[in-house]
Amino acid sequence: MLFNSHVFIFAFLPLVLVGTWALRSKNPRLLFLTIASWVFYAWWDWRFLPLMLSTTMVDYVAALAIHRFGGGAGALGLMYAAPYAGALVSSLLSGWIGHVRRQGLIVAVAAALWGVAITAFGFADTFWLALILLAAAGAADNVSAVLRGTILWTVTPDEVRGRVSGIEFAQVAATPALGNVEAGLVASLTTLRFSIVSGGLLCIVGTFVVALAVPAFTRYDAHARE
Repeated sequence: MLFNSHVFIFAFLPLVLVGTWALRSKNPRLLFLTIASWVFYAWWDWRFLPLMLSTTMVDYVAALAIHRFGGGAGALGLMYAAPYAGALVSSLLSGWIGHVRRQGLIVAVAAALWGVAITAFGFADTFWLALILLAAAGAADNVSAVLRGTILWTVTPDEVRGRVSGIEFAQVAATPALGNVEAGLVASLTTLRFSIVSGGLLCIVGTFVVALAVPAFTRYDAHARE
């Protein structure tokens, strides 16, 4: 969509102006303008829309985090690095993972612990406590990722392993971006704390629901296949 195109001049621009005027509250107006921006750029090539959605929400949540804890870009960098630092420590201490028999159960526990850490992070009022909780979330996620991969490569038949691995890769690549979109939308409509805490609690609840719905996963015994 070009600025001098008929669709912009006679349709898009009037709708945006009317919508901006009609929305008196600040948050709904900003959300409307953000969505209008997505439509404007996606009109050129919709394939860039997921990238725009994810980057918008990451930037929005990052700005709110900076505003909450202060410290500017340096604080934001530490917050981004904290989960990876936790994952690194978890990797260095991962010798015990090779002896785990109930791998599916540990995956479920690690996923729930990630939700617990994120929920606690939502209530953190000090910067260093927030970093520790983010690192704990990263450590739990690393344990989950290692065991998920181990189960995937072990139980998947050779003839479909490539396709299953492709599906798993798509899930790993897409879900963080979708989570960022969800977190940003919820934060823009409510508060940053509600967005973080609700996301962590939903992770815990979702983990328990999946564990109950698929009991064979939590009962999976790696040694039974030997």
